[in-house]
Amino acid sequence: MSRRAGTPTAKKVTQLVNVEEHVEGFPPGQRGASARAY
Repeated sequence: MSRRAGTPTAKKVTQLVNVEEHVEGFPPGQRGASARAY
């Protein structure tokens, strides 16, 4: 779970996964806005 280790691409993927987890609790309407906030 170290943030320093890893390429920028890996970091991007991690962020994407976090977004996916966050939007799980949002209604479909707020999905886009939530993802855009990141």
